[in-house]
Amino acid sequence: MGKALIGVFVALLASASAAAQGLSRAESWGAVATPAPGPVRIVGSTGLGCIAGAARLPDDGPGWQSVRVSRNRHWGHPAMVAWVQDFAGRARAQGFPELWIGDLSQPRGGPMTFGHASHQAGIDADIWLDVNPKPRVPAAQREALEEACATIEIDRLLAMYSVARIGQVQIMYRAKLVTPDIACGVESEEVALVDWADIPWDQLAFPTVVWALAHFHESRDKADFSTYSNPTGDLARMWPPRKPAGV
Repeated sequence: MGKALIGVFVALLASASAAAQGLSRAESWGAVATPAPGPVRIVGSTGLGCIAGAARLPDDGPGWQSVRVSRNRHWGHPAMVAWVQDFAGRARAQGFPELWIGDLSQPRGGPMTFGHASHQAGIDADIWLDVNPKPRVPAAQREALEEACATIEIDRLLAMYSVARIGQVQIMYRAKLVTPDIACGVESEEVALVDWADIPWDQLAFPTVVWALAHFHESRDKADFSTYSNPTGDLARMWPPRKPAGV
């Protein structure tokens, strides 16, 4: 009964927070950036649950590299996190290349906006079955490999945008494509290289992508510039997406 009451209370809090901010239930869970304090406790199950006291899997370690770290989904029960680390270490000791670790759970578990119906209680982990050798590179470069099979060299930090509505800080880098070889990743339906004049501005998924492209355009010939942040004026109101003036 105690767990049931706690589960109902947590669900009510999430629903109230979502309603106040105009977020869906899943968005409200995803907007929380840190775990619930206190001792470890799982409420519910992997398909309908949450977790308090979650631990975070580091971005990399002996035998593994985490991918899609920008999603903030590498949280889980401390025992699960320890198991993943131990499993990766044992795999490396047997001669396997480094494993790529995908989603575990969100900081407090709960439903996700996409990708999984499970992974809600901190006891699931996605371990890639692709055991081909992979380079040890920074997390941003891993995301480019995972999404578009693209090999990039990071030049410098371009921008940091605060997206308060969903509790995120999005970090954008300026980078160079090492080779023109790209392909669809496991979650990509289509990837392509396009000329600047052919960017489909009205099809871009997020305002922050419009901001990043505009800020890249402004700084593309500069070696020294201040890291960009949330824009003001017309650029801040780029939704629905469209091509900014002067770009």
